[in-house]
Amino acid sequence: MPDALPRLGGALFFMRIKIFPENSGKRLDALIAEFLHIGLRQARKLIKVGRVLVDGSQRPKGYKLLPGQEIIIKEKPLKDDKINYKTKIEVVSSATHLAALNKPPFMHSDTGRERFSVRGLLPSIFPQSEACLLNRLDYLTSGILMVALTEKGRNIYKQAQEEGKVDKFYLALVRGKLVEPVVVKKAIDAAKRKKVKVLARESESFLRFTWIYPLNYFSTKNQTLVRVRILKGQRHQIRAHLSFLGHPIVGDPLYGHAVDSEARMYLHHYKISMPGFQASKWPEWCGVELEDILPEEEG
Repeated sequence: MPDALPRLGGALFFMRIKIFPENSGKRLDALIAEFLHIGLRQARKLIKVGRVLVDGSQRPKGYKLLPGQEIIIKEKPLKDDKINYKTKIEVVSSATHLAALNKPPFMHSDTGRERFSVRGLLPSIFPQSEACLLNRLDYLTSGILMVALTEKGRNIYKQAQEEGKVDKFYLALVRGKLVEPVVVKKAIDAAKRKKVKVLARESESFLRFTWIYPLNYFSTKNQTLVRVRILKGQRHQIRAHLSFLGHPIVGDPLYGHAVDSEARMYLHHYKISMPGFQASKWPEWCGVELEDILPEEEG
């Protein structure tokens, strides 16, 4: 079973895998692919660039592993032009049946083709449970990801969401000046396309509405910090609805004006609240204190 270094409430991409007898004789590339839930091509790429060590030394992709050996997967250094953060997954809150993680940007929630995913790291974060993801965030979006630690946890979350009792709050930095709160009720067509389509008709359920509240206007950049509330979101719902209003998220390469798909997108899922469980994580990029801008009911 893979372990993570260091174990300080989360998991860095600095992973350690102990080889037990049942994995003896396996090829290095096959075992990396198996434990990280990635393809052989991605596993071989990690080995080729020197990020995989066996007992402290580089080994070829076909190396046959022996019991007692230890594999280290080194962290990939960030480019200088990217946001300065440690690539880690923090356990924000944990209870008997549910937990909340803080996902950094530039990381897939589910298994991706080129990078690690939160799903792939769940066994190392919660080694004593059958943890599974309950929601997803886009690759460029940061913030709260919910995890069920038990079957009961999955059922609790599903029932609460169907009843509209799961409140999800986001912070977004958008282009232009937004003065008044607004509710976007437009339906979204997200059927098998990279970019979803906002339809002319209203959504059939209030669970798909997007509530937007302006918090702070930055005149020098003509940008507004907004708080966004959704209940049962669809893929790209917040991004598409804000763009529909004429206020795309800063750094959004799909619905905004960003040219670089690896640019920082300023959308962060900062709070989730449901019966018996809540978690919050304030983003570092916000630049203002939580108590200074949130309305009283959020305090």
